[in-house]
Amino acid sequence: MTSKLIWSALVALVVALPALAQTSTAPASPPSTTSPGGSSTASGQFMTEQSQNQWRASKLVGVDVYGADNQKIGDINEILLNKGDTAEGVVIGVGGLLGLGEKNVAVLFKLLEWTTEPRADATGIATGAPVPSATGTATAPRADPATVEARQGYPDRAVLRMTRADLQNAPAFRYASDTRTTPQATGTNPPAATNPPATAPRQ
Repeated sequence: MTSKLIWSALVALVVALPALAQTSTAPASPPSTTSPGGSSTASGQFMTEQSQNQWRASKLVGVDVYGADNQKIGDINEILLNKGDTAEGVVIGVGGLLGLGEKNVAVLFKLLEWTTEPRADATGIATGAPVPSATGTATAPRADPATVEARQGYPDRAVLRMTRADLQNAPAFRYASDTRTTPQATGTNPPAATNPPATAPRQ
């Protein structure tokens, strides 16, 4: 009887071994979830670093705006994004002193030309400037503006092919939070309150 039990257990073990061998012990891959936009987490929804063709929008605020005559005509107060994925407009502060009396004017983002200035080298001497050396006067190595821009993540200035007068004469821009809806006159006034007619005294 005991030998039959042992033999049955061995047969069951031999039958079960192939099934156990096929069971994977590797961790299961996480299920791929799909975002509303249709891309899955496996295809990469996360960014790990800023690329060279991306700017930091927060750093664009405050950038000086120059006209075609190379004179400063304002500075950027805000970037307007559409509900898609692009920058649509730029709000420029014109005139005023330290923000007082300043007028906001909005122009299309694509009207601006963005530039970056050369930078000083590690010694603090402006790039391209003459540098005294033992053998004579040399020129400091010039930092490529594109390299500087990629390193800092934003351009130095914007150029708009307009003048300060053009912006001062442009219509003022208002943010949605600034627009106060006031009831408009509809042309029909509510009826004026009338006193009820006096009743004649009873006689």
